[in-house]
Amino acid sequence: MTEEPGCITRRFLTPAMHDVHALLTARMKALGMMVHTDAAGNLRGLWQPAKGSKQRLILGSHSDTVPHAGAYDGVLGITLALEWVQIAQETGFPLAVEIVAFSEEEGVRFGVPFIGSRAVAGRFDPALLALKDGEGVTVDAAIRAFGLDVARMSEAVADSSAFAFVEVHIEQGPVLEAEDLSVAAVTVFVRIGCQFGFARFVQAPTTTRSSNSPISRGTAIGLLVTTNTLRSVPLSAWRSATR
Repeated sequence: MTEEPGCITRRFLTPAMHDVHALLTARMKALGMMVHTDAAGNLRGLWQPAKGSKQRLILGSHSDTVPHAGAYDGVLGITLALEWVQIAQETGFPLAVEIVAFSEEEGVRFGVPFIGSRAVAGRFDPALLALKDGEGVTVDAAIRAFGLDVARMSEAVADSSAFAFVEVHIEQGPVLEAEDLSVAAVTVFVRIGCQFGFARFVQAPTTTRSSNSPISRGTAIGLLVTTNTLRSVPLSAWRSATR
């Protein structure tokens, strides 16, 4: 699912992203999730427990890549989120879980990053629609060609019941390896203007071609327990921590 044979390159709303959406949609539906793609091209799946709080935990990461990307960049956070939903179902997790496969983080196609997450955060600037890629295609045209309705962009904003976003991401530096750690929680990050709390758990990169999952099921269960605890943290505390 790449634009270039022999390497991983997947830009915003290209046919390769359509293929990824098809695969992820099938996996989400197999978990009983309600699935749709918002106007910014973010693929979203929602699992709602039969009984429990209406509060919503958002999990996920980006589905686009830089040219010649690493195997786990972005997609690790999406595929692990799918595992979390299965665990949530098995353990009676009391919160709704939404997975968001963000359409655009890297800014490769149109030169501006975070198009997908801007929409979810309610910070999508309509001026972005006029940007052009290397072939002269505008963001507006790319969205429409993907079968989406630009006029519904406001519907992409995160639901008001969302209390936190958790992303697992492959580390893009040598810190964990130097500290002999397999996983860590990021405590300082740049806020892009979102209205709810964020936490990113970073997994150390693997140097092998093992078929094993790069993060253990036990760790995933632990992170789900952590996020269940996070819902007791006031939103004001999240905002103070990110200033």
